[in-house]
Amino acid sequence: MAKGRTLWILLIGALVIRLLTLGLYPLMDTTESRYGEMARLMVETGNWLTPFTTTMCLFGVNHHCLLG
Repeated sequence: MAKGRTLWILLIGALVIRLLTLGLYPLMDTTESRYGEMARLMVETGNWLTPFTTTMCLFGVNHHCLLG
């Protein structure tokens, strides 16, 4: 009987911890769309060596990431 009670306490504890931490992480991960945008810009600009997005360079060197 004590073994079953311990299991229920552990399950309820895990559920409470899970519910309390729901707001700590985003609903959707933006990594996949960011990598897709990088691939699109690499094809569009022909720059296959420096992956970048429209707002930031992956390697942090902004003067190499201009789209002009």
